[in-house]
Amino acid sequence: MNPINSPFQPFMVYSSEFDPTESKILSFGSFKLGWHYQKGIAFSGEAIRDALIVHRQIFFKGFTRTNAFPGPTGEILVTMYHENHYFGFEREASGLWNITHERNGKETEPFEQKTFDEVISYVNALNTKICDTFDVYSRVIGTLIEKSSLITPSNATKMASPLLTRTACLLGA
Repeated sequence: MNPINSPFQPFMVYSSEFDPTESKILSFGSFKLGWHYQKGIAFSGEAIRDALIVHRQIFFKGFTRTNAFPGPTGEILVTMYHENHYFGFEREASGLWNITHERNGKETEPFEQKTFDEVISYVNALNTKICDTFDVYSRVIGTLIEKSSLITPSNATKMASPLLTRTACLLGA
C-alpha cells in the first residue's frame, strides 16, 4: 500500500524509504502470529502508528541515531542514542509506555506505565534531559558562535539543502 494515497492517515505524509528505523517499524506490520519461535503475536496498527509518531518526534528534534525492535508479546521498542545517552521508548501491547534513560551506561530515570501523550511530552523535553542549557540551530538559518552572542549567516550554497536541526549543548553556560 502506498501510504501517501491514504487521506485518512495524515501521519504518513512523507516517504520513509530513506529512514531505516521507520522502514523497520513499518515492517513489523507484516509479522504474523507465531513470528517469534511460534509465540510472537502480530502487531496492531495502533502500535505501529504510535511507534512511528514517537520516532518522528525524536527524529524531527534532530536526533537521528535511532533504532526499533519488536517484542514477542506485541511491544515495540524505539531507541535513541546521543553521545553518552541512551533512551528507550517501549510501547506495550496495552498501549502504555515505559521510558528508560541511561547516561554512561547507568539508568537515570525509569518511567513506567505512561500514556502516549506523556511520552510525547517527554520526547519534546529531550534537549533538557541531555544538557542543562541547549540551543537548537539550523545550518540554513545560521549557527550560534560559542562564547558570544553573534550569529553567523549560513553559506548561500546551503540554502538548497534540507533543513538540518542539531542539538547543541553550550559549554560553560
